[in-house]
Amino acid sequence: MHRTHKRMRSLLVILPMVCTGLILYSLKTYGMENDIKPYQPSAFMVIQSKTVHEIVASKKRFAVTKETEILDINDNPIKIQMLPVPCKAQIDYEQAAYGELLVLRIKVKEVFAGATIDWTRPSPE
Repeated sequence: MHRTHKRMRSLLVILPMVCTGLILYSLKTYGMENDIKPYQPSAFMVIQSKTVHEIVASKKRFAVTKETEILDINDNPIKIQMLPVPCKAQIDYEQAAYGELLVLRIKVKEVFAGATIDWTRPSPE
């Protein structure tokens, strides 16, 4: 009887690990592992400057890629060329493996007086 309890305890420990492994394997097999997103930071910031490949907001540099979604104040998609600077925006971003902050989405909330869509130089840090 003692041996039976040991086997049952071993099965109760091993079974959840096997089930978890099978679930993770099936997600990867069907390409769904990308659907599970880790927590993405999001903050309201003032975008102070922009270039083709980055913005400066709250004195931090953020990389902008062709995958970055940018929405104007009316929720219409725009290109970075049309992003008014300075403006207040909600910025969703992630930190890349090598430390760079990568913008996923910019949602313009307020355009400040004197804002321009011209390219601006990033302010020095």
